[in-house]
Amino acid sequence: MLNSFIKKTPEQIKNIVKNDINYIRYENIALNQYGWKGLPETIPERILERNLYYYGYAVVYDDDKYGYLCLPAAPVEKLNVYFEYVYFYVFGFNVWKKINVDVVNGDGVLVRNNYSSSPTFEIVKWYSRIITEIDRAIDTQIYTIKRPYIIKASEKTILTLKNLFKEVSENNPFVMVSEKTKDAIKDSLDLMQIKIDYFANDLFLLKNQVIGEFCSFFGIRAQTYEKRERLLLDEINSYNDFLFMNAVSSYDMRKYAAEQMNKKYGWSVEPYLKVTDNFIKSQMEKVMNNERNQGEVYNSATGTTGQRNESV
Repeated sequence: MLNSFIKKTPEQIKNIVKNDINYIRYENIALNQYGWKGLPETIPERILERNLYYYGYAVVYDDDKYGYLCLPAAPVEKLNVYFEYVYFYVFGFNVWKKINVDVVNGDGVLVRNNYSSSPTFEIVKWYSRIITEIDRAIDTQIYTIKRPYIIKASEKTILTLKNLFKEVSENNPFVMVSEKTKDAIKDSLDLMQIKIDYFANDLFLLKNQVIGEFCSFFGIRAQTYEKRERLLLDEINSYNDFLFMNAVSSYDMRKYAAEQMNKKYGWSVEPYLKVTDNFIKSQMEKVMNNERNQGEVYNSATGTTGQRNESV
């Protein structure tokens, strides 16, 4: 972290710090999308999700030394008839082992992050960078509003003016000067005001849209500024399908892995979606059960659904 600050300007350091803040914030959202019930004590939920977040794969197996473990994994050799790897290397501190993850004759259970077995952290890095760019644009806009002037002064008053405007930039409510200093500045000062176009509100709206797009990857209905209280599900199916199918993709892989663990080890493991939006949960269940919504209405004020009323 400190090495990244060497030979950096103050503004570049602000860019790095702000990006780190955004990344940590949205990384924690991604890592907390799912919870797990029934895991053994040697496999913390946080570790399992972290492995999937960074590597896309994880393998659960019974280690001779440590007992049940869940470690990150990488495919190594032997394809089955479906062109999928049967053997994976698992790795951890003082652990490097090749595990057979075949469903029938395997020594462990392969857990996939999603259907493509892709890690999540690249998505978080990408959106964190975009949000940081918007945040820094907002910072710049606010800063220019605070100091929209070009000042011409005499050699005798330049240092005095610098000190005075430094106090302004530090948000001091009062700037005190002597009568002599005031007269000197008044006689030599030539001030030109720069016209500043205010667009910070547009940037805040853009940031909200980007956050909404990011959250949709994780089955989270982000806050929008839409004022309509009653939305026909048929009218927003394109958004809902994208929202739910992203969540279903990662949930299905976890559910399948849990079923294999329960079958192999006699556990009662079950993944669950942590999002508290009842509407999203109910629609996910319908998508998984291959049900369609026919003319239902979503009331965003109450978070409930109901049959369409043509008189509304």
